[in-house]
Amino acid sequence: MGHWTLDNASINDTFMQGLQDGLKTRNISTSFTAQDRRIMCFPHIVNICAGHMTEKASDTPYSDDLDDYCGEVVTSGGGRDVIALCHNTVRGIRASGQRIDHFEDTIKLGNEKKWFKDGDNVVQVRPLDHFISVTRELEHLKMTPAEWSRLEDIIFVLAASRRSDNPQRGENAHSRQRYPAVRIVHDVA
Repeated sequence: MGHWTLDNASINDTFMQGLQDGLKTRNISTSFTAQDRRIMCFPHIVNICAGHMTEKASDTPYSDDLDDYCGEVVTSGGGRDVIALCHNTVRGIRASGQRIDHFEDTIKLGNEKKWFKDGDNVVQVRPLDHFISVTRELEHLKMTPAEWSRLEDIIFVLAASRRSDNPQRGENAHSRQRYPAVRIVHDVA
């Protein structure tokens, strides 16, 4: 008897225990153990880890509802919550069709004029920083270097979820739809 890949639902614990008991009762396999033969579904594990990471990195409790990340949130350390800040920045840009167009134009022009990259692909100015600097209504959302550093650390740790999907089997889109924490990570990373 081989291994079983199952999601993390408790009913599957019961199933595996029942399988173990049934095999022993029928003298089919005495070496089968439910715990050793069960493989947890990797996207579920990644989703759980991504949710925990998001909760630890943010003073805003994790939520599947993106509206829960509205408003400026100050962390217990006194700094701004970078996850809430990113969410508010996206909402601020998407609040206006003109802002969306202006943001896209800023990126296109910056790429043409090489404002954002050096010959070695070293970022000189972030497109978002430049855009927010020239968009008065969003100036309060500009991130400090320390906030960018915290965000980059979060993205680095959570980027494992991007590598966990197998795009050749179409799991990437499936994981983003089914697992909310993975969806948030994919959208940020």
